[in-house]
Amino acid sequence: MSPSLRGSKKYAMIKILRKRHLQIWILWAVLLPIGILVAWRAVPKKITEQLLQPEQVEILPIYIETQARKGEYFSTLNTNRERSKYQLQWQIYRESEYSSSNIYRSKSLLIYYVSKSNYELLGRIGGKQAYYFNLPIDSSDSYSFIIYDPFRKKRIDSISFNKISK
Repeated sequence: MSPSLRGSKKYAMIKILRKRHLQIWILWAVLLPIGILVAWRAVPKKITEQLLQPEQVEILPIYIETQARKGEYFSTLNTNRERSKYQLQWQIYRESEYSSSNIYRSKSLLIYYVSKSNYELLGRIGGKQAYYFNLPIDSSDSYSFIIYDPFRKKRIDSISFNKISK
């Protein structure tokens, strides 16, 4: 570059640009830590996972009725001596279809489809283990249940129990 061009207006902005550049970097040096702190505080707190059914459930001693599907599951309606509490015991032997299923108590005898108006969620069933669900007391003589996979939107099975022992 020739010395005659250094004094021209074309290169006179360099000092102004350097000053503006310094101002922008100072602004970044202040705003960036503030932005990091604001973002860090905006992250929600870790939510503790809670199961739909409690882990420790008192197992009721009297078996009213038992039903099973060979090699897949075993289910029992349990009660206490006074018949003031009822409980569903669900034991899974094979994980295939039941690994991501929910169990619902049907409020009506029409247990062929799942509709929000006629079911109540009891909990989730998954791996090979026993699940216990305390059941609400009602005046009917039977309990009906639906096993439903919410991911595949498919009713897997339905089952009914009579409260009166056979």
